[in-house]
Parts: sequence; C-alpha cells; structure tokens
Amino acid sequence: MATRVWGWLSGSGLVRSDGLVADSTQCNKPTYEPSCYANISWATYSYNTGVVISALTELYRNTKNGTYLAAASTMAQAAVTSSAFLDPSGAIREGCNCGQSGQQCCESCGAPFPACGDGVEFRGPYVRGLSDLYQVEPLPQIKELIQRSLRGALAYECTSSWQLGPHWYDFDEWTPTTSSQIPALELFAANCAVLIAT
Repeated sequence: MATRVWGWLSGSGLVRSDGLVADSTQCNKPTYEPSCYANISWATYSYNTGVVISALTELYRNTKNGTYLAAASTMAQAAVTSSAFLDPSGAIREGCNCGQSGQQCCESCGAPFPACGDGVEFRGPYVRGLSDLYQVEPLPQIKELIQRSLRGALAYECTSSWQLGPHWYDFDEWTPTTSSQIPALELFAANCAVLIAT
C-alpha cells in the first residue's frame, strides 16, 4: 500500500519542481489524472515535506530500494536550503506563500502565531523527518540545521523553567504554549538522534 501511495504522490504534481511537497489537492480521483494538476494548493509547509521524507525513509528501510532513499535525500536537500523554511540566521522557521488567501499564518509573512492554530506545530514532523533520514543517510546539512535551530531555540526562546516559545531564532513577545512545546520536543529528539547516528 505504501508503495502505491508513493507512486500516486510522486506522479500527482504535489512534489513541486523545487523539491518541496505542496500542501494539498482537491482532486478526488483514485489515480492521478492531468485534470488534478489545476486543483493543487501550491502552498507548502514544513510538515508536508517532513512527513514524506519520513515515509520514504521507512520505505527504504523496509525494501532496501535505493530509489526511495534517493527521493528522500533530494527532498531533504531542497528543504534544508529553502528560504521558505529558513530564517536569515539559518534556523528553521515555518514558511508559506505569502499573500494568498488563508496563507498568512506563518513566520515568513510576519503574522502572529497565536492566530495560526496548529501552524506553530508544523516544524515537529519536519525535524522528525530530517532526523529519520539522517539515521540512514547522514547528510551534514541536516545535522547542521538541527543543531543550529536547537542553539537558537535555547538562546532566544527558552524560559528558566525550560519552556520554549514558537520561534527558534529571535526573541519575541509570545508566551510559550503547549503548541510551541511539541515542535521543541521534536527538535530535542532530532538532535539526540543525529548525535547517536554520528
């Protein structure tokens, strides 16, 4: 089943030309058809790509088929260098296509996170996907990104009681919440996985 899902996804147009995974399609066809292409939401969030990297890594672990590992590696290399997911210091931030209706809740647009619902949590699956891949294919860019983001989170967003805020690269006025703790814990876990795999 997983190989069928990847077959559909890889041919659906949801994997963008820049290597990132688009957010959604409104196409309800059981197989990909060219008419679906017009129904793709081109916005991308970090979890879109992170979840697919994790899935491809698991497919590789279970099948030893190198095409899955190559696809995961290509996506990861695109993601870790994409300005959509990096702040100017090189730490992970959540990105979006600014200016589109409904796409204002992200750091790169400057919209306040408290209005964004679950958007603050999106980086959790992203760093998990990167660390999953690193354990199989230790790309130095992944280790550098995860460790740089953790250093930023601890320097700028960590309270005296070890609660972390929503940004990992700059001071802000937001109070840490449950939603900001989830990706922070994923970031700590990803750092541990990277250190163990090194």
